[in-house]
Amino acid sequence: MYFIVYPHEVNNLQQCYLCKYYHLTLSVHFISVIFHCLLMKLTDKCSC
Repeated sequence: MYFIVYPHEVNNLQQCYLCKYYHLTLSVHFISVIFHCLLMKLTDKCSC
């Protein structure tokens, strides 16, 4: 019984970490895009 439950638990944990990592990279990307837009606005090279 323990052997059946354990891999499932590990899989859930891995999915959780992947999800957290995915959201983290998304937020970092989002922030960098906003920062890039602000920088472009300041230098008047493009309009966002």
